[in-house]
Amino acid sequence: MSVNTKKLCQLLKYAASRTLIWSKLEDGHTITDRHFMVAFTEVPRDVMSVLLGIFLRIPEDGQSLKIMGGELQDDFSLLNHEGLAKYKDANVEGLVTPYLKDIDGVKARVLQIGDRFALVNDRFMGLTTDKVVRGYESPFMPIYLSSGAILVLPFRYSTGDVTQTELLKITTHFEYSIQV
Repeated sequence: MSVNTKKLCQLLKYAASRTLIWSKLEDGHTITDRHFMVAFTEVPRDVMSVLLGIFLRIPEDGQSLKIMGGELQDDFSLLNHEGLAKYKDANVEGLVTPYLKDIDGVKARVLQIGDRFALVNDRFMGLTTDKVVRGYESPFMPIYLSSGAILVLPFRYSTGDVTQTELLKITTHFEYSIQV
């Protein structure tokens, strides 16, 4: 598992002004802003110091610390992780491409998962250096990075063939241009 903790610390500081949830489960910790989630058995020291600076405490077993709308919540109930798709069930291998697409001023990284393309906020791609991803057949399911340690949600866009065709043209055009 190779999580870039420096980049994660930056994302956590940014997320603290919006939404951030830190949960302590039986098998470790999860940290999410509802667009990405990172799982650790033991939280790295630099990440722990950022989390302690934000929450001023560590969650107990079966507890979640929450910031919603930039406000610390008094509700310590555990965030339900049961409905999340599991890494072991992600059966489609994919690759991170070098291509970006601008979506309303946000840089989206183009991922090829099986025979389809997905767009993921490029800020989240800085969490890992791995180029292999795993996902599902459905374009709305999460995508796993770093051997399942990082879960990211793809941008939701029209599932029509127009976007898929556009991304296929972009990737094949540039790959053809590089080879020529």
